[in-house]
Amino acid sequence: MTASNKIMPPGIETWGFEEVLASWMAGQLAMIGGTWPPIGRWSEGTTAEQLNWVPETQVKGKVGYAVMPMGHSLHNSGFSLGVSADSPSKEAAYFFIQWMTSPSISLQRVMLPYALRDPYRLSHFASEDYRAQWPTAGAYLDTLQAAADGALVDIIMPGSAEYQTAIDQAVTSGMSGTPVEEALAVGNAAFNEITDRIGRESQIAAYENFKALPGSYYSE
Repeated sequence: MTASNKIMPPGIETWGFEEVLASWMAGQLAMIGGTWPPIGRWSEGTTAEQLNWVPETQVKGKVGYAVMPMGHSLHNSGFSLGVSADSPSKEAAYFFIQWMTSPSISLQRVMLPYALRDPYRLSHFASEDYRAQWPTAGAYLDTLQAAADGALVDIIMPGSAEYQTAIDQAVTSGMSGTPVEEALAVGNAAFNEITDRIGRESQIAAYENFKALPGSYYSE
């Protein structure tokens, strides 16, 4: 990751989402990866009043799509909808959720230009309405479906949030200038501390259970 920064724009280590988006929409980047799928829609000029902060696209009709290298991306958790146990209108709340996630309404929602919601139903990926939004919308949807089919899930075991924090801190340290070996050593020590505190034997068993889940790992 640190080596790849050498072929990226100067100062890339401090870039956030807006810097990447502005440079991409201006045609100053050849490729971006691991970001929100709506950029694919915005690149084609499918914007709205709510997106007046998004730079005007200079790359319309020039964008292609591909899954991440080796065909696997992260399968992030999504939005969750539920009914509070204290709700005075439990049935109405449930039926509202049922309505808004129904095939027809959910399709309208994921097609909103300003929505950050990815298509998630098979009917979304197959929708002729969605595929007609711009000339390469079909390729866009096919790529998102292929990425979802090959995505890997977050680790599911005790201490998972702590492990993720340790990884984030190690990566951030390495990207900010700490020698990679040193950043990895600190991350390794954090992993061992978490594992020993929770219980190494029980963590070994939990990790084996995680590896058995579909989408946890992939065969070479």
